[in-house]
Amino acid sequence: MRILEGNAATFNHRATQALIELQSAQFELNLLRGVAVNLPVEVARQSVNLPTLPDSDRLIASAYEQNFDLQTRRAELEQQGFRMRLARNEHWPSVKMGPYTAGEPCGRQRTRAWTQLVGVPAILEPGPRIRRGREGPLNQADVSLAAAMRDLERQIMTAAHSYDPGT
Repeated sequence: MRILEGNAATFNHRATQALIELQSAQFELNLLRGVAVNLPVEVARQSVNLPTLPDSDRLIASAYEQNFDLQTRRAELEQQGFRMRLARNEHWPSVKMGPYTAGEPCGRQRTRAWTQLVGVPAILEPGPRIRRGREGPLNQADVSLAAAMRDLERQIMTAAHSYDPGT
């Protein structure tokens, strides 16, 4: 019971503060207008004729084509696809060849003879390897794009509903 009484007192205090702020704004507005401070302020309603919106399918289709976030996500998805195709094309390792020399001491303690080895080795550099699970980033980008499209559709429908003059 005390909690409810405390909440009621808090809400009454907030309502009183809001009323004081309203009166202060009214006094300031009357001073700016050059009229008596305690005159009530009345705002005349104007009728606004808003054009009708196109149907929701057209709005959503237009947003799918022109929305910057969706275009960015599509570009990211395209880049992921290019990376996957590039990685598939380069699944063989690179081979580099070049001369080398190596020396090693041989013989007795007082003799400083060296044997020289000269050759051309092949060095394999591992390239990107494609595994079955590698398509994960591509699928993740697909899911991200679909989620962005759903979110955009929700935002469009909310805005269209709030724009509707009948509501």
